[in-house]
Amino acid sequence: MAMDFDLSENQRAFQESVGAYLADACPRGPILAAFEDAAIGLAVWRGLAEMGVPGLMTPAEFGGSGLELLDLAVVAEVLGRYGAPGPFAEHLVATACIGWCGNDGLKKRWLPDLASCELRATVAFADSGERWMPANWTLSGAGVLTGRRRFVPWADGADLMIVGLEGGKLGVVELSAPGVAVEAQHTFDATRRLYEVTLDGAAYELIDSPGLGERLIDMWLVLLAADACGGAAQCIEATTAYVKERVQFDVPIGRFQAVKHQLADLALLTEPLAGLYWYAAHAFDHEPRRASLAASLAKSHTADAYVSAARRAIELHGGIGYTWEQGSHVWLRRALFDRQFLGTPPRHRARVAQLSGW
Repeated sequence: MAMDFDLSENQRAFQESVGAYLADACPRGPILAAFEDAAIGLAVWRGLAEMGVPGLMTPAEFGGSGLELLDLAVVAEVLGRYGAPGPFAEHLVATACIGWCGNDGLKKRWLPDLASCELRATVAFADSGERWMPANWTLSGAGVLTGRRRFVPWADGADLMIVGLEGGKLGVVELSAPGVAVEAQHTFDATRRLYEVTLDGAAYELIDSPGLGERLIDMWLVLLAADACGGAAQCIEATTAYVKERVQFDVPIGRFQAVKHQLADLALLTEPLAGLYWYAAHAFDHEPRRASLAASLAKSHTADAYVSAARRAIELHGGIGYTWEQGSHVWLRRALFDRQFLGTPPRHRARVAQLSGW
């Protein structure tokens, strides 16, 4: 029996709709301005909320669309292509956590407002030493939490935070509660801002759902892989357009064999990336035994390919590629973020080896 390994018409149509919105909302100028003004990223997020993006995976009974991870990942790819600033993955992961936790009270309390984006959520998984995986979480407390969490995306102004706790458990913290302080961190990629959250006797609600922490990590890895796929594609497309226009020695530089070879190599490197994250998203929903392996494999490979594409794009733009105004650095910054966040490619290749029984 033949397998139709492609996106559906509805998925492609929604991708195109999000792309049309971002083409208007995220031209190069506002993206660069977003490095200085967080309000630009928040405005982009509100536009996505009006399109129903925050509730894509939320069950219909709580005001969402009840779709699968692939439906969300194709949106992440478009966000990566346009270098869109603002909240995204952390809110969706936090919303999924509430939706899958098995606590009906939490679902009724939070999910409708998270799906409609009346409330915004974030996630704090990084333990000391940039240890991201549930087995490495050490924060604990009887009813209250005291400690720090770094690398928390878009925590300023968020209403809710999911915290990774000792033993792979999870906690729900209201960021407006006493004992919670949020401080901005310097970030290389300001399109996705990071914060340090200090908890000093902050109250939390425990989520004790075995395996949920690992599942949330896998979901986020797929979204990072999709972002990297879209960003790498943009690097190649923008560079291809540039070398057709840039003239040297009275001919477009795209006619030079060395330039052609570099672009051909990048095309071969990045063409398989979509299939990697598509399968990882499919496995997440339909092949749970392979979900973690596929997610780590997709993240590690797409992130490395994205960095290569972004660096080569700057080089092929020549001197202008190194300027702030030209903007190619935005995609290099995002590539480096995708590579580091939730663990580097070597760490995830080690996870793949472990899961494969090597």
